[in-house]
Amino acid sequence: MHARLLALASGLLLVAAAAGPVSAASPASLTISSSIAPGVVTGPEGFGSSSVVVPAAASVTFRAVTDPPLPGHRIEIWTRSRTTDWRLTTARLEAADGGVRYVATITEWTAIQARFPADSTHPATASHGRIATASASGLTAIGVTCDEFAAAGGGAASRSINAQSGDFIAFTLCANASTGFAWLAPTYDTASLRLIGVRSFPPAQSLPGAAGTETWTFRLLSVGMSNVSLVYSQPWAGGTKAARRFTLKVAVPRPTGFACTSSVHVAATGSGEPLVQLSNVTVGTHPGYDRIVLQFADDSLPQLDIAAARPPFVRDPSGLPVSVAGSAFLRLTLREATGAGSESGPTVLALHGPRLTTLVRTGDFEGVVTWIAGSTGPACLRVSTLAQPARIVVDLRAP
Repeated sequence: MHARLLALASGLLLVAAAAGPVSAASPASLTISSSIAPGVVTGPEGFGSSSVVVPAAASVTFRAVTDPPLPGHRIEIWTRSRTTDWRLTTARLEAADGGVRYVATITEWTAIQARFPADSTHPATASHGRIATASASGLTAIGVTCDEFAAAGGGAASRSINAQSGDFIAFTLCANASTGFAWLAPTYDTASLRLIGVRSFPPAQSLPGAAGTETWTFRLLSVGMSNVSLVYSQPWAGGTKAARRFTLKVAVPRPTGFACTSSVHVAATGSGEPLVQLSNVTVGTHPGYDRIVLQFADDSLPQLDIAAARPPFVRDPSGLPVSVAGSAFLRLTLREATGAGSESGPTVLALHGPRLTTLVRTGDFEGVVTWIAGSTGPACLRVSTLAQPARIVVDLRAP
């Protein structure tokens, strides 16, 4: 009897369980934090700014991290511009560290956002939009807010960027002069960086005790790694020292596209009749390379051959000796071309760069124009052509 009651009770319980409402587990909450940094950034340092300014056609790295981590899950990257609404640009599978990265080339104002489409475990979630803006002046601008310093361990914040030699970098830091604190003079390598200026800006809102900002602008002078370090202190005796620290890590890669060869051929684009007019020749030095620019009067290019040469050098057609400074030499020969003539235009262009020392015209006769480039050693070359006006650009990589 007892067994029958137990079985009946169990059956009633089963019926009750089957008849009652089934409550599905609610998807767990999910958050996505995001950040942006100029250049192709692979490590966590350098991220944090909500907006950056980079030279036109430069790249930025957008990073998004989910909490909790969802390795292997799809994270969508959405972008928007001044003229287009939000649109799905690409998707990434979340890495083991719970993050995704997206590199974008910035040619205009661009907003970037990470989104997680809903599934059975988590609801749809989106990060804040991060903004990148193109600068036509070659400026990279980043900022660190007061909140970021407060959240950083020991008040230390850093940024890490990749940039090109000759570019300008401006970084803006939270500062509050009403507290007696000030950012002290930065420490940096003067051979790699040049301080252009420092500017202070008042608080955005006129509130007692509100913080303003200070902006430092530097120009990059050379290829390689360099740092800028600043400390935020009360400068008087007994005042608080190094309440905040900021470090900017700058990487300027060696220019790419060079071939260590002295033999280069550029095909002509014209018919050869009439001869292409060489209208101007200039030389210049840039961080990482020296440059020769051959400019032409119309849209056609003559044939160019570059080859190693050895002294003695003579002028064509007179045969008179020509002196060229340097320890290694290249002959630039333009065919189906005419120069400025033997009586006008420069015949010697001195540069004294890290690789190119001088450029000497040795001939302009019967459709052949020749120049001898003297350098400090064997050259690695990068040759390109440009239009409007037509130009041939010859770069010699610095040692």
